[in-house]
Amino acid sequence: MSVYGLRGVFADDELVGAKCHPELFASKEQSSSSDLSMKRRIAIWAGTGFLIASFWAIFSLFAGPILIQSSGALGALILLTCPLLYAGSYFHFGVKLIWVLASNAAVYAIIGCIVEVTLRQIHYIHQSR
Repeated sequence: MSVYGLRGVFADDELVGAKCHPELFASKEQSSSSDLSMKRRIAIWAGTGFLIASFWAIFSLFAGPILIQSSGALGALILLTCPLLYAGSYFHFGVKLIWVLASNAAVYAIIGCIVEVTLRQIHYIHQSR
């Protein structure tokens, strides 16, 4: 018996799609634990971004800002790992340390979201084979 005339979507108070994709209709305990672990890994990504920006801030205290603005491999590494510094150097404006730390944590959290969703999709593809 279909509900609301949606034949093939709901049948006898059970989702028909659960037979095709049971992992999408897992129990609340399973989905909440996997969501919690994914949130934890994204928080680790954000913490890593914060720590990287903190490391470069401490490094610049001892090495000086001239080294960071150099065009060598170290300058490229700094600009690659702290994207806001790249924007600041490109548009020629100074950025306060707190904004560098916060934006680097946010950028790494976004990268973490992309990586985690991609890994989850790859895991889903390999599981379905």
